Amino acid sequence: LPALSGKKPLPPVSWNSWFIFENGISAALLRAQADLAAQTGVEYFCIDAGWFEGDFPNGVGNWTLNRAKFPDGLGPVGAYVAAKGMKLGLWFEPERVAANTRLAREHPQWVHGDLLDLGNPAAQEWVFQMMRQFIEEGGVKWIRFDFNTDPLATWEAMDPPSQRGLSQIRHIMGLYSLLDRLMHTWPDLLIEGCASGGRRIDLETVQRSHTFWKSDNTTDLPVLRFHQTGANTFLPGALLNANLLPVNLEFDAQSLFAGPLGLRCDWSKLNAKELRDLVMIIQQYKQVRHLLNEDFFPLFPQDRQEQNWVGWQFQSADHQEGLVVLLRPPSSTYRAADIRLQRLVESSNYRFSALGLTSGPPLVLSGKQLTEGWPVELLMPGTSRVFTYSRGEKD
Repeated sequence: LPALSGKKPLPPVSWNSWFIFENGISAALLRAQADLAAQTGVEYFCIDAGWFEGDFPNGVGNWTLNRAKFPDGLGPVGAYVAAKGMKLGLWFEPERVAANTRLAREHPQWVHGDLLDLGNPAAQEWVFQMMRQFIEEGGVKWIRFDFNTDPLATWEAMDPPSQRGLSQIRHIMGLYSLLDRLMHTWPDLLIEGCASGGRRIDLETVQRSHTFWKSDNTTDLPVLRFHQTGANTFLPGALLNANLLPVNLEFDAQSLFAGPLGLRCDWSKLNAKELRDLVMIIQQYKQVRHLLNEDFFPLFPQDRQEQNWVGWQFQSADHQEGLVVLLRPPSSTYRAADIRLQRLVESSNYRFSALGLTSGPPLVLSGKQLTEGWPVELLMPGTSRVFTYSRGEKD
C-alpha cells in the first residue's frame, strides 16, 4: 500500500453523496448532512459527481463549479466539514470528456471521442492544475478518481497499424505520472481508484491508490460479500471500498468488516436509536480495522449460493490477535456451523470477545478446538457475530 501522510493507511470510515442524492446536492444540503455524519465518527465526507456545471454525466469535461449549488464556492463547504472534525472528499473523472463541455470546446486537439489524451503533456498539465484548484480551495483530503468509458476503440483509431498500442501506452503512462504527481504534491491526499466499479485494479494502480471502489452494485450485499471473500485473498483489506445503505444495521455494517466502512445514508432519515447504534458500530470497527491489512482466511467457500453462511478470519502476522466475522444471510436456513480457524497454535488458549450492539461474556477456547471445529449458532436469518481474539498462555 502507498503511504498516506507518511504512514501505512488504515481502512477509512467515509460517507459519499452519490448513491443517495446523485446530482441533487447543494452546499446547504451537505452542511445539514455533515452535522449528523460528524456525530457518528465518519472521517471522510465525500462529495461525488454533481458538483460541477452540467451535472453527471453531461457536464463531465466542464470542471467548473456549479454556482447555483455552491454560491459561495467550495471553500466554505470544506471549512465547515473540517470544523466538524472530518475531511472533505471530491469526485473527479478527468479522462472523460462529454460533448460540448469546456474541454471539448477549448481544447479539441486533446480529445478523441470522449477520451482526453493523457499521453499529451499539455492535457496532463491542464488536468493537474484543474484538480489543484479544487483540492486547495476545498481543503480536499480524498479524491475518487473515476473512469467510466471504454477507451480501446478510441486508442485503436488514434494509431496507424504500424504503431498500434502506442496511444494506449502513452495514455496509461500519463495516468501513472498524474497520480504520482498528486501523491507527491499532497502526501495526505487519499486517492480512491474507480472505474465504473473495480475495473482498474492492477499492480501499477495499486501502488498509486490507497483504496478502490470495488463495485457499482453497492446496494447488493451478496455481491459485496462475494467480492470481499475473493479479493481479500490477494489484496489488503484497505483496498476494497463500498458505500453501504444500512437497513438491517448491525448485519449490514458488519458485512463490511473486511475493508473500508463506507456509508451512503441520508442522515436526516435515521432516528436517534439508529444514530446511537451506528456510533457504537463505527467505534467497534475502528478498534479492529488495523487487522484488516493482516493475514486473511475465508472461513467458507466463495460461492453464489445466498443461503450459505459467509465469514472470514484476519490474524496478525505475530499470531497474537485476530478477528472473526460470521454472517448468516437473510435467505439462509442454516442455524449453525462448525468454524475452523486457521494458523492457530493448538496448545494455546484464545480469549474471544464479541463485538456488536449486544455482547456476551468472553470465551476462552483452545487452539485445538478452534482448529478442529468450533460450533457456532446464529438462530435468526440476517444475523451476524463478530469476535476479536487474543492468544493466551499455553495449557
